Amino acid sequence: MYINVKTEASILKSTIRDETLVSFLKEQQMRACAVTNNNLYGFINRRNLFQENGLKLVPALSFELDTKDKLPLQVYAMNEKGYKNLIKLSSAVKMSETGKCSSTTFNAYSEGLKAVIPHYLGDWHRYSSLTWILSTFGEGNVYLAVNRTNGEILQIEELTQKVAAGNNMPIIATHHSYFAKQELASAYQMVRGIDAGSMGHLTEDERNSYMPTQEQMTQWFIDKPLWLENARQLIEESKIDYPEKQFQMPQFPLNEGKKDSEVLRELAIAGLKVRLYGAVSGQIPAEYMERLDYEISVINGMGFASYFLMVSDFINFCRKEGILTGPGRGSSASSLVAYSLYITNVDPLMYNLLFERFLNPERISMPDIDVDILDTRRMEVVKYFENKYGSEYVAQIITFGKLTMKAAARDTGRMLQVDPTDLKLMSTLLNRTRKTTLRDAYESSQTLRDFVSSSDRNKQWFNLSYQIEGLTRNTSTHAAGVILTPKPLIEYVPVEKGSETKHITQWDMNEVESQGVLKMDFLGLSTLRLIDDILISLEKTYGIKPTLHTIPLDDRATYELLQKGTVEGIFQLESEGMRTALMSVVPTSINDIIAVNALYRPGPMEFIPDYAARKKGESPVEYPDASLENILSETYGIIIFQEQILLIAQQYAGYSLGQADLLRRAIGKKKRDVLEAQQSQFVEGAVKQGHTAENATAIFEVIVKFAEYGFPKSHSTAYSIITYQMAYLKANYPSHFYTALLNKTTGNATKIKTILSEMKQAGVVILPVDVKASSYKCKPEQGKVRLGYSIVSGVSTSSAETIKNATNRAATFKEFKFVINISKYETEISSLIKVGAFDSSYGPDRNSLLAEMTIGATDDLSLFFAEEPTDKVVESVSNYDLEMNVLGFSLQQHPVEAFRANGYEQRISNLVENSEVQVIGLIEEVKMTMTKKKEEMAFVKLTDETGTVSLTVFPRVYAANKVKLNKGQLIQITGKVEVKYKKTSIIVNKITA
Repeated sequence: MYINVKTEASILKSTIRDETLVSFLKEQQMRACAVTNNNLYGFINRRNLFQENGLKLVPALSFELDTKDKLPLQVYAMNEKGYKNLIKLSSAVKMSETGKCSSTTFNAYSEGLKAVIPHYLGDWHRYSSLTWILSTFGEGNVYLAVNRTNGEILQIEELTQKVAAGNNMPIIATHHSYFAKQELASAYQMVRGIDAGSMGHLTEDERNSYMPTQEQMTQWFIDKPLWLENARQLIEESKIDYPEKQFQMPQFPLNEGKKDSEVLRELAIAGLKVRLYGAVSGQIPAEYMERLDYEISVINGMGFASYFLMVSDFINFCRKEGILTGPGRGSSASSLVAYSLYITNVDPLMYNLLFERFLNPERISMPDIDVDILDTRRMEVVKYFENKYGSEYVAQIITFGKLTMKAAARDTGRMLQVDPTDLKLMSTLLNRTRKTTLRDAYESSQTLRDFVSSSDRNKQWFNLSYQIEGLTRNTSTHAAGVILTPKPLIEYVPVEKGSETKHITQWDMNEVESQGVLKMDFLGLSTLRLIDDILISLEKTYGIKPTLHTIPLDDRATYELLQKGTVEGIFQLESEGMRTALMSVVPTSINDIIAVNALYRPGPMEFIPDYAARKKGESPVEYPDASLENILSETYGIIIFQEQILLIAQQYAGYSLGQADLLRRAIGKKKRDVLEAQQSQFVEGAVKQGHTAENATAIFEVIVKFAEYGFPKSHSTAYSIITYQMAYLKANYPSHFYTALLNKTTGNATKIKTILSEMKQAGVVILPVDVKASSYKCKPEQGKVRLGYSIVSGVSTSSAETIKNATNRAATFKEFKFVINISKYETEISSLIKVGAFDSSYGPDRNSLLAEMTIGATDDLSLFFAEEPTDKVVESVSNYDLEMNVLGFSLQQHPVEAFRANGYEQRISNLVENSEVQVIGLIEEVKMTMTKKKEEMAFVKLTDETGTVSLTVFPRVYAANKVKLNKGQLIQITGKVEVKYKKTSIIVNKITA
């Protein structure tokens, strides 16, 4: 039996993967095993894998006692009590400062456990904890372990037997296993080196820490069969009935005598009145009241009232603290209660959203309200949660980082002390394959195979990288997930010390959810940061901060902006495909935005042209059945949303909405027997509603087809609200919008170039960086946008301020050079001159200022006032080139802009995959290369005012046009747009200078 196996979850201390362990056990015809990591990472996933393969996993843990003798132990859970205590022990060890287990903790959580003391301790007499351990566990529950690697009997074994006999302790056969097979010792050595920071040598004992076969174990202990039997019995005696999943719903703290169900109703009614009338007075319309009563009855019936109160509470905290939250996410936008409590900002009745898509009374599951939060303030909300409910009840969720293909190759190369040049070459070769695993990369690239086979060192490097690829490398914190438990965390999940909160779980998101604990997602959304920046800017300008939920949904300027495809920076709309879709649909209402957001995905996007044509009256609106017009008229007869499928099942076949949601889920499984059963039920129900079986069958087939594509309307609606809000801000406050967008994209020259191009087309005036007028960030300036120092690489806030002060004190550039130490700020001043920041202060001749600055930096100060002209030739470089040199873009007119009025409308930023295009642009770079047939071809970097694209010029076209392909040459090309690995290029078939 295998009672001491360490897996990769003991991070960088083992290379045994769970799948490898399962395969090995099955090969050895073994039924069980104990994994003795120093944590419980991945235990639930591992246990499930074992169960799927008909194997038993014994919960176990390794640690040291925090006592004078630091006695190491392995403890094994024998029953459910022991399993729960193991969780608590693991948590205590991982939370402790020493990483060890105190005697107090050990005493408190020893019930239901057995202990094994490893064989390699040496002088047994110095381990004073032994007697105490025996008294804690009781006779027969503490074993002394003996290890006989390769059958070698160590001298310590004799003393071990004496100690065991003297303390009436059984001896157990063991072998510590850290890698699967003997030949994998080098990979184990590698991960130990990565963990330590440098490659060390393995001891003989470590080199033999592989998993022995049963035959080997039997042979090694052939004279001690009882020791092997003790190991078998230890595994056999572990019998744990794991508790079935039950929802562990915490209770929201209320004043004595208050019930969460009653408080929920009171708050929901009051909130809905405020939503509808702006005050807690007024009569709620019958339609709304009926829906509210229904939702509250379902929520209370499921026991989820406290959950809604918790979410409402932290949303209120966000509102009070000015922390922007999204209008909703996912199916929670379907809830009128959520809308009434300000959890969402989507009125579900206005958009015909179905509560059953969120909470189905016929399929009880944990509610899932995900909340988008301003990303820069997300931790404030998490901290509020921790403070309100207590740190012992709140934890963030762990995630595990893996040794990816490149990380494995890099770390292995570093451990083997590979030359940095070869490391870079290996990385380049892997990048070129566009693969994500070493196996796939190797199989797809002859160049990589040649590199690997070129030397024994390269072979070793690649093979070791391959062996460790995919192993767990590190832990981190889930970007959104937070759990809240009704009892202390350790009653449900093992925890460890968190970096931002006190606790983080030892189990990942799926494992945590499998225990039924409440998980909440606080999702940091950078889009909200952009919106928040715009709102703050508007507040500074107008003295009042706009309220997003009062923005009118029929703003003409907003729809005109969307119809033109002026969508740079707008949430969900920035891709060229989405831009094209919007321009074809010509949105005139929020419903069009909701539809396009749902349709623009692989599969359903094929219906976008049909939707656009039907909307414009260019194609007739057709329905699967005339009786479904009331459901499908808003989408012109096309089933787009999952909610429409539910409504069809309800209206056409007599389903309840809860049953209809179960139907939708069942269809999604695509199992033939399930589909046949559901079809029979649907047809039977439709016939009872007065439809023919033939028509019902046809309708069911339509549902099956669209169920694959159907998108939750609730999700699309919530996100379309953000889309519309951003479009509204952009259309009505363009200078504030573009300012925030530029500040968000600082450092990304390509993106800034695209934004500036759109600003020019939209007529937004761009003011250059000015040493006197600019701030560090970009800012709105009377309807225009003033660029800030931040777009100039290398200019810090402090140096910009120093240069600005010096400029204010000097009337001329010569005086300026006395005020400031030119040599200290040479790079920053040079860059600012090139971008025109001194134009308004010392004149527009940037070349002369650069030359004068160079003189001033090298010559005697007296020369600054010399009247005699210098004989230095001032180099003349265009302002366009100077700005391109510093910024990567230019505010000057791009050479191609002069041609736009002549019909050259195709812009690089608007290229569409597979389209035939005619583009003009300026050549920035030409790279000539040779084909396998030894023919010349070239890759050309072409730029216009909106962006850059790579041109692929194959031999025939290159031979006819090579004289035209020079840096700085303005050319016109025709060709076909190609997109590979998310990079756009043009295959050129014609070039005109």
